[in-house]
Amino acid sequence: MYDPDTERYLGLQYSRHVTVGPSRTAVLVKPEAAQRQIEPDPPPDDQPPLDDPDPSDVDPPEDHPTRFYGRKRLSVLRAGRDISDITEEITRHLEKTGEVTITVEIQANSDGYDSAIRRTVKENASQLGFEDFGFEE
Repeated sequence: MYDPDTERYLGLQYSRHVTVGPSRTAVLVKPEAAQRQIEPDPPPDDQPPLDDPDPSDVDPPEDHPTRFYGRKRLSVLRAGRDISDITEEITRHLEKTGEVTITVEIQANSDGYDSAIRRTVKENASQLGFEDFGFEE
């Protein structure tokens, strides 16, 4: 939104992905207009320019992490629902500005898997495109 009293755009954001939902006040600003607001105003002619600021007085640049990671143990009985929730509530937001990879890892233990179960699981894992799978002693 533009404030004519201060001749500035309120809440101006630049050099970042911004999502604007339904709004009656949001505006797109030409780069030249944004740059004029971003650059500091020059000192008045009757005032000498300020010396460089003391580095301890300057706020550190805003932290912009570049990677998200998360791990969640899923219940066998609710795995489908949980994966749907994760996709909707986490990855949907992350994929707006980057690449998202979801990896499924299955760990199962038993006193022993018979040949029918081994054959079925291996065939299904192969058909489902598992990159790596197998049974171990």
